Amino acid sequence: MARSDISRSSIEQQLGISQSALSRKLRGLNAFTVDEIFRLADVLGVKASVFFGEEMAA
Repeated sequence: MARSDISRSSIEQQLGISQSALSRKLRGLNAFTVDEIFRLADVLGVKASVFFGEEMAA
């Protein structure tokens, strides 16, 4: 999020989750759903595969 001009509150709104829910997901305490991953990728303007690292690229 720091590399883009998108605020956390904007991401929360786009994903339809609360501030605390996003915080827990970003800290790895809760997992993002598949739908949230695709929506987050859309919001950030990236492919969803970037969230899966090298394993997905192989």
